[in-house]
Amino acid sequence: AAAKGVVQDKTTGMEARIMGDAAIATAGMKISDVNDVLNQLIPSYEAHYTDAPAGKTFQECYDVKTVKPTQEYLEVYDKAVATLRGFGLDIKH
Repeated sequence: AAAKGVVQDKTTGMEARIMGDAAIATAGMKISDVNDVLNQLIPSYEAHYTDAPAGKTFQECYDVKTVKPTQEYLEVYDKAVATLRGFGLDIKH
């Protein structure tokens, strides 16, 4: 989760979306294949887990009038999806 899920006002619906997309992509996969994905994913962030930036607020990531993500935030999401695809997850969106 954004800001490790512990910083106030640093979580948006996009975190739930990526978790749902990842869950759908892993449904039916062999455990060994999911482990291969995890063996790539975890090293990609664990070195900076304790000093990762807190990120932006909901208001910085979304248009609060329409409650839609900003273009910048959609690009962040798309980059994360591309990374997960590179690790072997067949995420569709």
